[in-house]
Amino acid sequence: MELTTITELLLNRHASPWRQVGTVSIYKFRLSIEPGQHQALRSILTPDELTRVDRFVTDELRRRALASRAATRLLLAQSTGIGPQSIEFRVGDHGKPFLASPDRPHFNLSHSRDLALLAISQSDEVGIDVEWRDDRPDFEAIAEHCFADSERLAMRVLPPSKLRELFYEFWCCKEAYLKAVGTGISGGLKRCEVHRMEGDLAAIVNPTDPKESSRWRIHILDPEPEYAGAICLRC
Repeated sequence: MELTTITELLLNRHASPWRQVGTVSIYKFRLSIEPGQHQALRSILTPDELTRVDRFVTDELRRRALASRAATRLLLAQSTGIGPQSIEFRVGDHGKPFLASPDRPHFNLSHSRDLALLAISQSDEVGIDVEWRDDRPDFEAIAEHCFADSERLAMRVLPPSKLRELFYEFWCCKEAYLKAVGTGISGGLKRCEVHRMEGDLAAIVNPTDPKESSRWRIHILDPEPEYAGAICLRC
């Protein structure tokens, strides 16, 4: 089930996952806030989170930041049985948040424009990414700096009509992997290569660690017609 707004969560209604991949539940929701909901959502966040939300320079960015943080707390509360205001986060060396209690589920959030995906894993680390497919003309220039040789070659043999789709597929797979291992894109998008497999599966190859491809698997997601997505989890 897709949440079109956060109203269902604020009304304490049970939210069903959009997709289930093994022990990982994926929730899809819009970052829409109805009039009168701002205060209810702000009451869920900590003072530090509110400070971070208020630093965004436009109303739209502040709304999305508020909605994504509040929805994450509400969905984790549903998963753990802990009140949303009582959930405690810690941050890894590269900024990836995790729950303070070691026996709690792993999670990862991604949002682009008004669409968000939240992955909650009951067993191990997980990374997820969603991207709005814009029509930027510089796909090949970006790929030159961020993609491996094999990925750029795969892009070159495609007709222009398919180039955008493959670019975002590679990008989402890479970012989902780097988020799963905890580095984010600071770990370097060229650090890994995406190898497309059958169906919605892809393998990740890390030239500096040949065993990495046996540790992780990627599922390519299709969240919305104009969005690309991918989730990375341990094999």
